[in-house]
Amino acid sequence: MNFLFNRYVILLLDAFFSLAAFWLSFFVRSEFQTDILYKEHFYHGIIPVVVIQTAVFLLLGTHKLSLLRITFEDSVRLLTSIAVGAGAAGGFLYFSHPSGYPRSIFVLYPMILAGLVISLRFFGRFAHEERHRTKKKAAKPTGSVMKSIIIAGAGTSGVQLVRALRHQNRIRIVGFLDDDPLLQGKELCNLPILGRTEDVIQIAAKVPFQEIIIAMPSASGDRLKRLLGLLRPLGVPIKTMPNLTDFVEGKNPATQLRSINLEDLLRRDPVILDLSQIERHLRGNCVLVTGAAGSIGSELCRQIVQFMPDHLLLVDVAESPLYEIECELKERFPELNCTAVLLDLRDRSLLNDLFASHEPQIVFHAAAYKHVPMVELNPKSGIINNIEGGKNVADLALEFQCERFILISTDKAVNPTNLMGATKRVLEKYILGLNGRGNCRFITVRFGNVLGSKGSLIPIFERQLKQGGPLTVTHPEITRFFMTIPEATQLVLQAASMGRGGEIFVLDMGEPVRIMEIARDFIELHGFEVGIDVDIAITGLRPGEKLFEELFAINEAQEKTSHKKILMAKQSAQVVVDAEVDRLIESATSQNGDIASVLKAIVPEYQPTAMDPPEPHLRIHRPS
Repeated sequence: MNFLFNRYVILLLDAFFSLAAFWLSFFVRSEFQTDILYKEHFYHGIIPVVVIQTAVFLLLGTHKLSLLRITFEDSVRLLTSIAVGAGAAGGFLYFSHPSGYPRSIFVLYPMILAGLVISLRFFGRFAHEERHRTKKKAAKPTGSVMKSIIIAGAGTSGVQLVRALRHQNRIRIVGFLDDDPLLQGKELCNLPILGRTEDVIQIAAKVPFQEIIIAMPSASGDRLKRLLGLLRPLGVPIKTMPNLTDFVEGKNPATQLRSINLEDLLRRDPVILDLSQIERHLRGNCVLVTGAAGSIGSELCRQIVQFMPDHLLLVDVAESPLYEIECELKERFPELNCTAVLLDLRDRSLLNDLFASHEPQIVFHAAAYKHVPMVELNPKSGIINNIEGGKNVADLALEFQCERFILISTDKAVNPTNLMGATKRVLEKYILGLNGRGNCRFITVRFGNVLGSKGSLIPIFERQLKQGGPLTVTHPEITRFFMTIPEATQLVLQAASMGRGGEIFVLDMGEPVRIMEIARDFIELHGFEVGIDVDIAITGLRPGEKLFEELFAINEAQEKTSHKKILMAKQSAQVVVDAEVDRLIESATSQNGDIASVLKAIVPEYQPTAMDPPEPHLRIHRPS
């Protein structure tokens, strides 16, 4: 049966079906008489029809469509090719035959051909699935225990998952759960729709099962959280398919199943991008990414390579992570022209050589010290690295006439209470002052915390849970904005392509989330109970830490853009701070420099906060 899946065998079969459909259309037109009418017309048209129809099939690539999965889009493509072929052949024959041509033939012909070619696809899929079912039965070990599962979600993803799981031994699919009222009491893939998700307790009493798989890759975090609340009391394993951002097209869905993680519960609607706009600014250009080995920088690189830059420069001071991202990109994209550059951005001379030798057109500046407590304890290093390094890159982008310079900023730059946030605000102001001095467009993109970055909340919670707890939270009411790394970087690319220069774009982070709530969800996702299995300890606010972050300063007007998830912070006035920034760097590099007063002169809203007295190991139990 394998020959049936060869694309050229499919093309030959489609050509044969074209011939058969043409003959059958005359047979029907002759009222099912074996001695068909219009014999001359049939013999005159058979070769042109088959040749034209086969050529259209070949041009539209219908022979390349998989017989294993006939989708709605595939059916539309098949019907389009039949309509185009029938129209072209009909026009040719109608005008080439001296006595005209019976028009009913070209009504019957495409209808019959459509039935034949689509039937072939369904037969191929049926034969493939039947063969796998036979193999599965033959391979089933004597006395083996089948695991019964229920799939929550009867959409396209659920159907794909059923087809994949049916080929696996030791799995029995009981049915679907779905909240669509039109599906209740129906069947899908020969499996019953058992009921709504809210009825799962009653369903479990009637139909025993050992696992639930949530097949809703586009579901929001809130919907997943509600689902978990319904499913968790059953005490069975709950797995999910990855969200649309992480879903690998063409890969077996069964191999992508995993446990639900915290990122799933904070998931938002998928980002809609203007890909053509992004591609216009990246395709064929030399793109430089600083901080390329970091969480944001490395994901930026992964996203950028999909738009086929001419050359990608990965710049970082961390050797091992830089080597890892270079290897990853070259493995995934063998044709990629990619160069890893081990470079300290404070070294103006080496940085100048890099710009001179490669002349990048687009620069993404993601390099920075980001940990608030660390920068608070090392203020001079923080200023020299974040401000001097960023200033060097921005100055050279202006000098070498790059097309765009994009600064990755943070919500901590708004009304900063810590030095890290203040350094980012200094850079925001500095590059705003550079815009308009040359051809380079200077753009800032500001956003909040990203999930899963190195040294951030999730990795810390994972380490603490492995040690048996407690999970530490600095304050019961502390909140933060959160976004996944892929979502943030995709929106950065979109904002970068939208910018005309001088903008501070602000990503729509949604609603702030209480860290205490995240800690509780994290514990429960791992099958533990708060206050019984694992405790949460309040440790007190750290130096420079705020109870809540802000995305817009008081003197910034919030404006909408053409993208609903990208806003703009309109500045009240553009201030040139070149001299003050030079003085700040000089203060940080000297022994007795007055950092605080110079920093306040540039960022008057900078208000360092006092540290709360710590309350180590204060237990917070789950409310009754």
